[in-house]
Amino acid sequence: MRAMNFSLLRSATDDFSALSLIKIGHSGEFFAGILNGGEKIVVKKGVNENLEKELELYISLSDRRCLVPLLGYCDEEKERLFLVYQFMKQGDLSTLLARKDRSVPWIVRLKIAVEVSEALLFLHCICTPPILHNDIKSSSIMIGENYEVRLGSLSKATKVGQECLLSSDIWHFGMLLMDLISGLDVSGAEDPYAKIWLQKALTCTDRAGLLRLIDPSLILEEDLVQETIGVTNLAKACLNGSDWLTMKIIRQALEQPIHIGETGENGLSSSQGK
Repeated sequence: MRAMNFSLLRSATDDFSALSLIKIGHSGEFFAGILNGGEKIVVKKGVNENLEKELELYISLSDRRCLVPLLGYCDEEKERLFLVYQFMKQGDLSTLLARKDRSVPWIVRLKIAVEVSEALLFLHCICTPPILHNDIKSSSIMIGENYEVRLGSLSKATKVGQECLLSSDIWHFGMLLMDLISGLDVSGAEDPYAKIWLQKALTCTDRAGLLRLIDPSLILEEDLVQETIGVTNLAKACLNGSDWLTMKIIRQALEQPIHIGETGENGLSSSQGK
């Protein structure tokens, strides 16, 4: 991580032109850029308070493997901070799932779910004190060339003193699982159809009904159908707000999702986390 010149960022992003604008998020504007050596970057320009908090979090962590790589920052401009990230080839998860030319296979979706759970497990259990991401949704999950996962959107992340305060991430992870199952942006909460889909998913209990909720673009063999139903049950458990449910239990359940739902409430128990 290094300090960068503002003139370098202006040149890389064509003076922050509209053509280089990727998206506008709650924490700022994201611009695509290319450094002189040809390296692709993403520059975030936003509210200083949010970006300073994010920069401090990056600096405080000696291990950042689960986060979008932060290459540098620029604080030359008065009252303006810029953060510079490594470009992630596949973009964010919501963009990946929305692609019309190619459906994301279930095996890849499950891989993404597992890697997000591992990243949250790292923040919740390895970091001291624990870190609440506080903004888990498809648009904050960045995907690399080989579908490797990195957490982005860290402006709301905060260090907490009690593990019980981490339940918000678990609820949002449940919403993320619903995105992977449906192919919709359920976690973004902007698509009216996605909201209707979620209401149906939460009340559906029979196999036939659950099968109708799965992304129709997915081609699934029977064992993968069972995995998808298991992950749906896991998502519902996350959204139910059980106080014993932790990222450790969730990560363990994702190792064999085909079995989730076979016994007990959604096939999960508090003993799994012990």
